[in-house]
Amino acid sequence: MFVLATCSYGLAQGVALSLSSGSGTPGTAVVLNISLDATNPLPESTQWTLNYSTTDFTSAAIVPGAGAANKSLTCTNGTGTATCLLWGLNSDTIPNNVVASVTLNLASSTTDPSSSVQLTNAVSADSTGAAMPTSASGGTVTILQVPILSSLSCSPASLTPAVGSSCTATLTSAALSGGATIAISASPADVNFTTPVTVAQGSTTVTFPVTAGTVSSSTPVTLKASYSGVNATFGVTVNPAPPALSSVSVSPSTIVGGLTGSGTVSLTSAAGTGGVVVSLSSSNTAAATVPSSVTVPQGSTSATFTVTALSVSTATAATLTASYSGVSATFGVTVNPPPPALSGISASPSTIVSGKSGTGTVSLTSAAGTGGVVVSLSSSNTTAATVPSNVTVPQGSTSTTFAVTAGSVTSSTLASLTASTAAYPGATVVFGVTITPVAPALSGVSVSPSTIASGQSGTGTVTLTSAAGTGGVVVGLSSSNSTDASVPSSVTVPQGATSATFTVTAGSLSSAVVVTLTASYSSAKAIFEVTIDPAAAALSSVSVSPSTIASGQSGTGTVTLTSAAGTGGAVVSLTSSNPTAASVPSTVTVPQGATSTTFTVTAGTVSSSTGATLTASYSGANATFSVTITPATAGLAVSSIWVSPSAIASGQSGTGIVRLTSAAGTSGAVVSLTSSNPTAASVPSMVMVPAGATSTTFTATAGTISSSTPVTLSASMPSNPLASVEFGVTISPGGLPAVVSALPSSGTGLTQTFSLGYSDSNGLSDLRDVMVQINSELALSGSCTVLYDSASNKLHLYSDTGSAWSAAVTPGSAVQVSNSQCMLAGAGSSVSTFGNNMTLNITLTFSGTFVGEKRVYLNAIGKTVNSGWVLEGTWIP
Repeated sequence: MFVLATCSYGLAQGVALSLSSGSGTPGTAVVLNISLDATNPLPESTQWTLNYSTTDFTSAAIVPGAGAANKSLTCTNGTGTATCLLWGLNSDTIPNNVVASVTLNLASSTTDPSSSVQLTNAVSADSTGAAMPTSASGGTVTILQVPILSSLSCSPASLTPAVGSSCTATLTSAALSGGATIAISASPADVNFTTPVTVAQGSTTVTFPVTAGTVSSSTPVTLKASYSGVNATFGVTVNPAPPALSSVSVSPSTIVGGLTGSGTVSLTSAAGTGGVVVSLSSSNTAAATVPSSVTVPQGSTSATFTVTALSVSTATAATLTASYSGVSATFGVTVNPPPPALSGISASPSTIVSGKSGTGTVSLTSAAGTGGVVVSLSSSNTTAATVPSNVTVPQGSTSTTFAVTAGSVTSSTLASLTASTAAYPGATVVFGVTITPVAPALSGVSVSPSTIASGQSGTGTVTLTSAAGTGGVVVGLSSSNSTDASVPSSVTVPQGATSATFTVTAGSLSSAVVVTLTASYSSAKAIFEVTIDPAAAALSSVSVSPSTIASGQSGTGTVTLTSAAGTGGAVVSLTSSNPTAASVPSTVTVPQGATSTTFTVTAGTVSSSTGATLTASYSGANATFSVTITPATAGLAVSSIWVSPSAIASGQSGTGIVRLTSAAGTSGAVVSLTSSNPTAASVPSMVMVPAGATSTTFTATAGTISSSTPVTLSASMPSNPLASVEFGVTISPGGLPAVVSALPSSGTGLTQTFSLGYSDSNGLSDLRDVMVQINSELALSGSCTVLYDSASNKLHLYSDTGSAWSAAVTPGSAVQVSNSQCMLAGAGSSVSTFGNNMTLNITLTFSGTFVGEKRVYLNAIGKTVNSGWVLEGTWIP
């Protein structure tokens, strides 16, 4: 290797070596050129040292360039360095040109954006071997790093249909040639955006818009950006459009003064956090008032409020307005004055003798209007006392009268008279009348049969005009010829009965005689003539009822003799022409002294109507009767019809039941229903009894009537329309003191505060007392019964026998009273009123022995009438 001379060079001559710059990506090779630039003379040889970073480059390779023709290039490589000599065994100079090319291999792991490559220790010599001034400059390799997805962000992070967001995806370095394409997605898909988005070449970010989709509630959404296997996410919240006022309404739209209605405000969507406060107002606060506002709770689309109707003298309109966020909605209501209500019912005299009548009076709280007021009347015991179904209080009047007719009773009997009006359904007034019996008198005496064979007997009957009282009635008996016809000296009609029987015994005689029998009681006499006949009895006839019998059912046959059977009775033979269809016993005995007896005709199974002739034979005489046996379904008939309750208020309904004589066949059975007054009480025209069943139910609906109306409901089978059964119901137009409710209406527990509601359309000043009874049945004895005296503001608990009251308890006081069933506490008990309504809150603790399901009855007692006991719930202590 040549050693370049280092002596000074006399002339101003110089050589410049320079390394070019380049670029590449990690893991690739970059070629840099070493160029020579010299002023004459040109060098004959030159030397330099190349220095590079071993972090950024793994190796370097140097080869001669175009300017190194006819020269040799010799390099010595080290770690991160290479020293090269360009020389030749000739005197040729090196032209200004690229003298060498350097290939640098970029490390795959380098993260640097650029790296400097230096040329140092440069020396040159001319053709004489003299040293030439030489300078060297390095170059720079720009490392093109591949960009990576760095982050995704959006602002704002909360979106609504009116407010969107701007999102930005960021790379770790500038996008390379062609840009970087980034995929965008969302979960759930409740936002709108464009995908993919592109980061422009040389840029590190791209921004794109995101808008809200349609949601019903606040919804979190995760946005995801994906590029070259790397994901970045950002969470946004999508909110629904804010709610707006939709409507306001009130039910009912017509309210009676003193009562309330229920108002409802509605939004277009659910209220957000904190709810929505809707303002309320009334155009006529003298007629109807509302709260100043109502809050729709968070997550709800509506809320209710109370509309309070005030006292008015005529029908008055009011417009209710709801307002929220600049939007208003209105609804019109009408407030009506309360109609006249019942104030009382009475009867004079209060005790009436059977067969006599008294005068009843019904009273109203105010004068009846146009057309008068129809008051429905009923009696709890129509056998003891009857009243008309309704009576009309004339227009302008506050009362009217009606007749109370006493029926026949055997002992003093109490009947409750009840009045009600259609204006106040369920509000009734009650008055009790007592019916006493009249002293009974002898009505008559008779004997059956009226002709008795010698040695036989007949049955005598004495009859009174009314039921016998305590101890019964002793009636004396006598015979005009006790040898031929004997009777006991007397017979006693039992207490409560109107008749009694005795035996008439015929003596032995050879010819017919007539004997007079006499009955005597309290100076009254009655006679009956009986014939004693020695002739033997003969067969008279045979009959069957009904003459048509359904398969599996039975009829009653009767054999009749011409006169009473003698000693030992008369044995009559029976046969059937078709025993399969209709079977009868082989014999039947007419008892001694009787002229007839009965037997059973049993219908067999037939597929179609089948006839059979029954023959009775006695003492050489025959009598016949024809019967028809029908298949089971054809023989069906209605056995009964019943409706509960039997008294129904206008607009209400009752539950009816029809029953058949036997189970319906495989296709069921159709029953026809009719009403004697469909306007007052309507029923379906027909109902179906299911196959295998013996009964079914129906609904009896009361119509709108002006006075109490009796209605007869009838049921029959289309195949047997003449076999009809009936049931009577009473339809009433509707009531003063009234029971409203009991809360809770059901439940369990030993201690409970009950909230009991009462009303009096005549004003609370008329509501004298209110009561509640808790017992397994309606009875004061053994019950938990409490009375509240409104005049003294005191509570009383009835004793175990129901015959006495406890000490007075003031609501809210610390006083406690008890019986064997319960304890009444003043603490927790209270009374409140509103308009014509009263709420009584009482705290009761039941004893451990007062167990099982109990019924809760309420009673509102006015100054003249009361509501009567009304079942309002159940409770299990």
